[in-house]
Amino acid sequence: MYENIKKDEILAGQNAFLDGKGSRPGLIIAGAKGARVWDNEGREYIDCTSGAFVTNVGSCHPKVIGAVREQISRLTHTAYDYDNIPMLHLTKKLSHLAPGDLNKINFCLEGSVAVEGAMKLAIKNNPDRRCFVCLDHAYHGRTFATMPLTWAVPGDALSSYYMSNIVKVPEAYCYRCAFGLNYPSCSLRCASFLEETIENRVNGGVVAVLMEPVQGNGGQISFPKEYCSRIREICSRHGVLLIWDEIQTAFGRLGTMFAAELYGVIPDILVFGKALGGGFPIAGIMARDVLRGFGTAEHLFTFAHFPPSMAAALATLEVIEEEGLLSKCKQLSSLIMDRLTKIQMEYELVGDVRGVGLAIGIELVKNRETKEPAAEESQKIAQLALEKGVILGISKFAGMGNVIKFKPPLVTTRDEINKALNVLEASHADKSGRFIGEEELQQVSEVIKSGSLSFLYGEKVKQLQGEFSSLYNVQTAVATSSGTAALHTALVFLNPEGIRYIPRLVKERILKYILSTAMENIRAKEALLVFNFRRCAMKRTDKLRRERE
Repeated sequence: MYENIKKDEILAGQNAFLDGKGSRPGLIIAGAKGARVWDNEGREYIDCTSGAFVTNVGSCHPKVIGAVREQISRLTHTAYDYDNIPMLHLTKKLSHLAPGDLNKINFCLEGSVAVEGAMKLAIKNNPDRRCFVCLDHAYHGRTFATMPLTWAVPGDALSSYYMSNIVKVPEAYCYRCAFGLNYPSCSLRCASFLEETIENRVNGGVVAVLMEPVQGNGGQISFPKEYCSRIREICSRHGVLLIWDEIQTAFGRLGTMFAAELYGVIPDILVFGKALGGGFPIAGIMARDVLRGFGTAEHLFTFAHFPPSMAAALATLEVIEEEGLLSKCKQLSSLIMDRLTKIQMEYELVGDVRGVGLAIGIELVKNRETKEPAAEESQKIAQLALEKGVILGISKFAGMGNVIKFKPPLVTTRDEINKALNVLEASHADKSGRFIGEEELQQVSEVIKSGSLSFLYGEKVKQLQGEFSSLYNVQTAVATSSGTAALHTALVFLNPEGIRYIPRLVKERILKYILSTAMENIRAKEALLVFNFRRCAMKRTDKLRRERE
């Protein structure tokens, strides 16, 4: 019915849309299947964001779609006064899967509303206290109550309306420790600081500590397992409830059904959402049996028990179990982390690679010593990847994030993962200096064309100069042959600005290539002298630069 759209309809729709995103990549998604999506012009992409971390079982999974079709043919809506069959089946199933004694289930349609539900329930069970403690780089939603819990967006005046009851503390962000320490010698100073805050820095007492076991939007930050258990101990010691926001981590994302299982921590309240519906809206909370529940009309909504979403959730859980997706998640995670570790070794732009399961972050920095965030570069790399057919996530909003998020569906094939990683590396190459750009090519070209070095090599090296010059204006973003890659990198090798970014493996190929392919008509002794060309070129380039200045 709505498969096609005209340009004037696109513009009219976009102009009428009251948006809260801030900027969009100009992509109109028209179809999706598994880990792939298609835009309205038929271009295909591998979605390494799982549709905002929703489609763990892939887009339009046949079992999920079949369950929804069957449900909507029978019942699409009931008022919240009444139960419906898929809802009852789902509460029973979730209670069975839930960690520990988190056996009480409540539903809504949005994660932010679910977090508010967790806050309400915490207040009911700690009525004499008034404050919530959360973490600096947290993300818990965009409603009035949850915005103050989320990392601060510059110029965001809305959050201030509810800030009076919110206290933020540093988390175990080990790559950027707020205390300037190193794990594990730090003895988890961040955890002890949280305890000191509960004891001495809060007026009115702490209702609950609210945290993501793996932070998503704020920087894809993975915590040491010990940190999570320490927070549990601290909360128990002080009568503070622990709320775990598992909206992004539950239902297979970490290779377990819940992060609580992975870290061996049972929170008092667990918030879920996103992936449970397999692409259909559903969220909610799980609470321990010992907690007092909601009273009449304290937390209920018109569409909270939406039957199609309940049916979709049941089917999604069956898919995760029947297709062994928890095990597959762990296997794909190992493949991705191994490759990303190699990329980190080759590119100075990659400061840190971290992750659990398929919740992986690549933090980009301008300098590994200073760790200056490379936010602009992150945006450009994501855009380059998009142009090459891969959708990547970026931390935070408004161009502030410097962490590339790699979080594909659990059903992604190894071929799709490898293709996405190839594009990711090629996009890093474009922006980190592996293949030099227009200005650098111009500088090196001036050195080559000047002929000032020809006395070192004679006429035959002019042949090499011609080969180098022929590469001028050629941008080899993805080198499909080792010969092209090595020759282009040889040109980069002459550039003092680009040399430090050349991967070691490519450097090792240069000599072999020059001796065998590119220089087969030049004596081996003369070919070896090409490496001296670098030293002379660097001096000449510096001289030209000084003359311009």
